[in-house]
Amino acid sequence: MQGLSDREAQERLKRYGLNAIAEPKEHPITSFLLEFWAPIPWMLEGLVLFEFLLKRPIEATFIAVANATDVAKASASIVLTRPGLGAILEMIQMSRKIYQRMLTYIFNKIIKTIVVALFLGIGLLIEKEFLATSLLLVLFLFANDFATLSIATDRVTYEEKPQRWDLHALLFAAFFFALPILGFCLLVLFLSHPYLALSQLQTLVFLTLIFVGQATLYFVRERDYFWCSMPSRWMILTSLLDISLFSFFAVKGVFMAPLPLSLIALLFGATLLFFFLLDLLKAWIFRYLFRTSSPPVTSPKTREPG
Repeated sequence: MQGLSDREAQERLKRYGLNAIAEPKEHPITSFLLEFWAPIPWMLEGLVLFEFLLKRPIEATFIAVANATDVAKASASIVLTRPGLGAILEMIQMSRKIYQRMLTYIFNKIIKTIVVALFLGIGLLIEKEFLATSLLLVLFLFANDFATLSIATDRVTYEEKPQRWDLHALLFAAFFFALPILGFCLLVLFLSHPYLALSQLQTLVFLTLIFVGQATLYFVRERDYFWCSMPSRWMILTSLLDISLFSFFAVKGVFMAPLPLSLIALLFGATLLFFFLLDLLKAWIFRYLFRTSSPPVTSPKTREPG
């Protein structure tokens, strides 16, 4: 059986171009939601939610992280559909962006875990009552999870050189920043404790966790000052939705005891001021902590367009 001659092959190449399989285009939201639309993800999501409702966050986090690792292993393959090395370069750039998003997620998770656990524990010792009802905890989990999911859409930056995991430095930095954030939460509790009833204090604690959680996300996403890069539109939209919705609930007394709008605005402004001052120290502290080793969080050299 005789194949095509070189001339015929060149003519067909010129006429039809390279063989390629067109990738179907889907809306980003549809593609994201389809990742969770299958029997196994349904079971895992239900199991994680069940563990949280039973107030077992450690087990729930372990289930989520363990299965996320399996998903990452299953996705660790690429198919080159274009000639040349361009696809390999894009793959390397994308992997480094994923690395930065993973750092943001881990840094955010460690800080919030320390702050929430110690804040509610110390509040229990002070008030002799738990400062968060079961309903408020569920609402906080929803607000926090949607904000955390938005990390996957964030505009990230990546290093031109390979980086390595330095978990000791990462844990030390997370503890280092968790302590002043915890101090701010306790200061809010200490100043409001004599003037509010228990139900109102629970609402204030809930809003404090919401505001601090959102601010922490923007605090850790940028390794330099927070204004050095613009968050994604989905991250900004999620934060605006969380803050406005739960502030409205607190003013109107929906699912919680009502609070004056002036008090909520004062808490929001104090949170912004505190994190702005803390962010001024962040870049300097990172340079100081990681000056002798390859840092797990460094100022990026190459910025993602858009």
